[in-house]
Amino acid sequence: MPPQAWVYLFVGGLAIERGIELLIARRNERWMRSHGAREYGRRFSRMLFLFHGLWFLAFLLEASIRGGRPLVDPRWIILVFLLLQLLRYWCIAALGYCWNTKIIVLPGTDLVRRGPYRWLKHPNYLIVRVEIAFYPAIFGCFLTALLFGIANLLILKERISQEKQALPSG
Repeated sequence: MPPQAWVYLFVGGLAIERGIELLIARRNERWMRSHGAREYGRRFSRMLFLFHGLWFLAFLLEASIRGGRPLVDPRWIILVFLLLQLLRYWCIAALGYCWNTKIIVLPGTDLVRRGPYRWLKHPNYLIVRVEIAFYPAIFGCFLTALLFGIANLLILKERISQEKQALPSG
């Protein structure tokens, strides 16, 4: 397989994983709303979705221009990807129906303090921070890694602020 094919396979696999996340989020949103939950920061959530879509496009565009060859053995890339997904789905499992890509709060519920939330307030955002910068960088897409990595830090700062306002004892 040509080295450039790895980036397209990788981004395709990542897109499938994000699609699965969206299906889980929709299911959880329906459940939460049926139990009286309320959404906060809707406009900002839309901006987040746009940001992630642009990240995928920038990653693919830079990979196409630069050749998108893996800088390390692809087996290591797959291992890191699987490890990060394992951590991500641990976060999703710990939050159960309360996990979402949007800020949706069910009145009367306490903050989750199990799974990785025992040690960190926002473990899923830590994973996202790593992915946004790391994934493009391991394929030599350093401009995407740098620009989106910095932008992501600013975006997550605002997102966490919105969550603190929306969540009980946030």
